[in-house]
Amino acid sequence: MREVWRYGVRVTRSGAPYGHVGCYHEAAYYGSDAEFLAIVIPFLEDGLAASEPTVASFAERNVALVQRELGATSGVTFVHAAVRYQTPATTIRADTAAFARYVAQGALQIRVVGDMPHARTSTSWNSWARYEAVVDRAYDG
Repeated sequence: MREVWRYGVRVTRSGAPYGHVGCYHEAAYYGSDAEFLAIVIPFLEDGLAASEPTVASFAERNVALVQRELGATSGVTFVHAAVRYQTPATTIRADTAAFARYVAQGALQIRVVGDMPHARTSTSWNSWARYEAVVDRAYDG
């Protein structure tokens, strides 16, 4: 039986999960709200429990799901996906600046989870594919 996934979510963490040093970036796919929440809620809760800067970047529907599960005042910083994922270059620039601010404030780990951008053309898909290929190195600093 072939599974068909409708949506993807990107999970990024600085630091050393599983002994890894630097940026650790994964993609996960889900086909229902329950599967989405099963991926992102433990990741966010673990970041909050560890007092790590914890950022979520979703479309409004997924923001509502997460806020309903965690509470609107959970401590997660929400950045609207349409703002965060304008282009790969603007995403890397904005994330790098945000990560630098968190590190300057003393953060040792930073957690980010967000919707995977939905490419509208093959050109934009290619640019996001290149983003996925280089993002770990781009954020390692």
